[in-house]
Amino acid sequence: MSEVVQMLEGKMAIPEAVGSPYNNDVRFKAVKDFHQERRNQSATWSQSQNSTTIRTDAENALHEIAVQLGKKDWDFNLNPCDGNSNWTTPKRNDMPCDLTRNYLSGTIPPEWAVTKLEYMGLESNLFNGMVPAELGKLTNLVNLILSANNLTGELPMELNNLKKLTELAAGQWFEGPIPSSISVLKNLSEL
Repeated sequence: MSEVVQMLEGKMAIPEAVGSPYNNDVRFKAVKDFHQERRNQSATWSQSQNSTTIRTDAENALHEIAVQLGKKDWDFNLNPCDGNSNWTTPKRNDMPCDLTRNYLSGTIPPEWAVTKLEYMGLESNLFNGMVPAELGKLTNLVNLILSANNLTGELPMELNNLKKLTELAAGQWFEGPIPSSISVLKNLSEL
């Protein structure tokens, strides 16, 4: 087993590096080791008799990591510590938010509208007050489940911005008729 893999598994201490903003980031240790090893070798890789590239243990470890992370765009000819974009893994913000049956109370925070949620399940809680109009900014939202709460008022018109919405489970808490403007939500199949 290579030293890189042992470091990633926590079986071996990671030596301190100098001169990089990623010094304390364990995720970049294997990558830094790989590039240091490449620099220590000649500029071109040795070829075996059957013309295949000989990989080092560090490179094999990086390839394994790439497979496990589903990264197909890593360019092993570039130094990831130089800020090359293909080595970064963007933070995902499109995860589901399922808070069903958590006995949450108070109003639905309008700050949740800054996320890129695709699913928001707030069913069977103790939320009260009106549905914040800001939820209309969740343009990636596919499912919005609000039933079985203590919500009041009308559905905000801003929910018409949720063009990807396929399910809106509001329950029977809202006041007044279902707004006819909701017909602009062409993907809505469950109300």
